[in-house]
Amino acid sequence: MWADPIVDELHKIREEHAKKFHNDLQAIFADFKEKEIQSGRQVISLPIKRKLPRPASGEEKVDSPVA
Repeated sequence: MWADPIVDELHKIREEHAKKFHNDLQAIFADFKEKEIQSGRQVISLPIKRKLPRPASGEEKVDSPVA
């Protein structure tokens, strides 16, 4: 299987970071949040994109109106 050296490097960095926190997800998250605050950059939250419900089987698919 072909290996991408950039992806391998990212995995190594992620594993080293997780190891510092004994793979404790809450501690890792807290570290990222602290770095986010210290960066001084504006952080925005985008709204969640909701999927439209699929038509039930047998129902006709409704397309957008054609002008």
